[in-house]
Amino acid sequence: MNSIINRSWLQLASWLLAGLVLALLPAAVLSGTPKSPPAPTGQTIYKQHCFSCHPGGANLVKPSKPVKDSKTLATFATFKAYLSAPLGHMPYYQHLVEDDAALKALYHYCRAFK
Repeated sequence: MNSIINRSWLQLASWLLAGLVLALLPAAVLSGTPKSPPAPTGQTIYKQHCFSCHPGGANLVKPSKPVKDSKTLATFATFKAYLSAPLGHMPYYQHLVEDDAALKALYHYCRAFK
């Protein structure tokens, strides 16, 4: 009789432990598909890297050279080439230049300035 009771407690403890483990696993692990963060938008990238010197497409360092309607935005290739070797005080953001999807999002955002 004691062995039946001991087995019942052991089985109950095993089920509780299994339930606890499953409750603590994130849904992505259970589904087998890890969730990646969404790709940043052009607006997000602009706010993080450009806005402090170029609010609203202007240029606080050289007001005569705004982002808005800049020749640098003529083509994506021109935009990428400029950001690959920026002039003056413009910082170089290697991680953006090497990420075409992020750079294209930023390019399209900048082209939309009116």
